[in-house]
Amino acid sequence: MRIIEIQGGLIMPVGNREYKLINKINESTDGFLYKEDLSERENELARNLVSRGALLRLQDGDSIKFGTNTNTVTCIDYTI
Repeated sequence: MRIIEIQGGLIMPVGNREYKLINKINESTDGFLYKEDLSERENELARNLVSRGALLRLQDGDSIKFGTNTNTVTCIDYTI
């Protein structure tokens, strides 16, 4: 379990798989990943994170891309 800081200074706990997806998006060259480039599991995690406010879902022409909604990649690691 990790804690991230999203836009506006809100703190949100995320699971390890969700955190890996957020890191994958942050490590991409333009800061976005297209829905077509994600696995079915990652798409479901991204949809969940969009509803929680941690990711942004943007339409780019005919495709959909996901980006982070974080000020910085601020995280606190802890184990439950």
